[in-house]
Amino acid sequence: MKKIVKYTLYTLCTLTLFIGSTTIVSAQNKGKVIELTESTFKSRISPSLEPEKWKYQSKLPSIIVFMASWAEPCNKLKPILTEVAKELTGKINIFTIDIEKCADITEAFEIESVPTIMYFPLNNVPEATIGIPTKEILIEQINSLLLND
Repeated sequence: MKKIVKYTLYTLCTLTLFIGSTTIVSAQNKGKVIELTESTFKSRISPSLEPEKWKYQSKLPSIIVFMASWAEPCNKLKPILTEVAKELTGKINIFTIDIEKCADITEAFEIESVPTIMYFPLNNVPEATIGIPTKEILIEQINSLLLND
């Protein structure tokens, strides 16, 4: 009987730790702008950059903003992205890609200007805009292109 109680307690503690840690991990990304690397792009967006092998993997629509740390418009866009990420928590993912750190991705999407915002709906072709929108315009574009509001 003691072994059964001991095993049950052990199982409950293990499940509690597992569930708790899962909650913490998923809560870390909610409402935040996440910078993608080439490896996180492959795990979160698509394992391949080749158009014929493209497979969007996210469960939510996403925007990916191609940026450069030296570009003033990109630096002005960062706080807007943070506000929108908080406002639309759980509805979309907001990612950034540093064009200098992720040259392969930048080249695959033929990015020539920064900031370039790519909108990735769940079941449609991605669309892109160039420049720095206001918060209101960005939310309007997200609603129109991704959330169909």
